[in-house]
Parts: sequence; C-alpha cells; structure tokens
Amino acid sequence: KFNILNFIVARPFGLIMSGGRSGYGNDRVRRDSPYPRPMKLLAAAAVALVAYGCSKPKAPAKPPPAPSLSQCGVASYYHPTLAGNLTANGETYRPNAMTAAHKSLPFGADVRVIRMDNGAATTVRINDRGPFIRGRIIDLSRAAAKKIGIHGEDGVAPVCLVVRMEGG
Repeated sequence: KFNILNFIVARPFGLIMSGGRSGYGNDRVRRDSPYPRPMKLLAAAAVALVAYGCSKPKAPAKPPPAPSLSQCGVASYYHPTLAGNLTANGETYRPNAMTAAHKSLPFGADVRVIRMDNGAATTVRINDRGPFIRGRIIDLSRAAAKKIGIHGEDGVAPVCLVVRMEGG
C-alpha cells in the first residue's frame, strides 16, 4: 500500500514505516497508530522544516524616523522686484518656484512651513540667505507664500518650520 509519509520521509533514510522494530529502541506500535513514535517525530520535524522554508521572510525593521528641527516665528515673502536676481547659492530667483531664504539652514534643505493661524502648509527648498529683518525667520518665494495664504495680505504670518535632517 502506498503511503506518502513513508515515501517522503522514510525511503530516503532506508527505513520502512511499518509496525516492526526499526532500531530506535522502544518503538512498539500503538494499536491506533501504524507508525512507531520516532518516525512520527521525524515526520513532524520534516514537515516543520518544509513549512519554515516555504514561509515568507520577515520584513526588515523600519529604520527610526530621521530627527527633525523645529523653529517658530514670522514668515514673509520676497518682493516682486527681486525676480531674476541671483540667490546666495548662485541660482536665479524664480517667483514660481517653491524656494525660500533662511539665515542658517543648509542650501538644499527641504523645510515644511506650517502657518500657525490657519494650518496651511507647504514644503520649500532653501536656496538663499535671509531674511535680514528682525523677528522674521524665513522669506518665501511668491508661489510658496500664495500656497499658505500670505501673498496679498500684509505679507507676513506666524509660521513654524520643520526641517527633516538627513542621515539620522
């Protein structure tokens, strides 16, 4: 009679899973089981190994979030007459780009600007130095100012900056 367990587990080891002695010591066959106890353990181990080998690998642990830096203060936007002038990093100021000036953040840093009185937010790239007016922490391009609703009002608004630091 063909038995899949006998075919998969016992044959490669030269064992026959029948009721007789298999050389494993006390392996008398129980009346309700056609296999000796050591063979049951061997079969269970083989099934467990196959199941483990077929399981999906665990996803790697997520890296911790990069540290961030926050700063709150007043934001303003560039005067329209500055369009076309060079910024501190050598780029031409483009009013429709999402850029900004900050006194100390590195050029190229991405900064989330959140307006505190209405919750509007945008992300800008630092490409210039400034503002040089006491109490202000960032100068926004016209496009960024419009996005958070500063353009067309008095030109200033309370904001908080969130800077994602690279490298953790």
